[in-house]
Amino acid sequence: MIGSGVSLLLWLLAAPLFDQIEGNSTVPSSKARDGRDGAKGDKGVAGPIGSRGVKGDKGVAGPIGSGGAKGEKGVAGPCVVWRCRHWPQKLEAVCVEG
Repeated sequence: MIGSGVSLLLWLLAAPLFDQIEGNSTVPSSKARDGRDGAKGDKGVAGPIGSRGVKGDKGVAGPIGSGGAKGEKGVAGPCVVWRCRHWPQKLEAVCVEG
């Protein structure tokens, strides 16, 4: 009878300790990581001779802990001025941005 009383007393004293251990086993919501920024957009597509495409937009942030989607491909850049250069072997059209 004394043995069962001691084990009951130990169990009653240890119960709050087990609850505390279980309560700390999960990560608090205040420490949850925010979503990361998405990857940079792909390089712009090739435009007319001499022009350069612009970079795609930055991807949007994904759900908590995940990477966002990639940005869309950039559109071809405009060509402001065309000028012809004469080389000894060929005629080349060059786009001059400015």
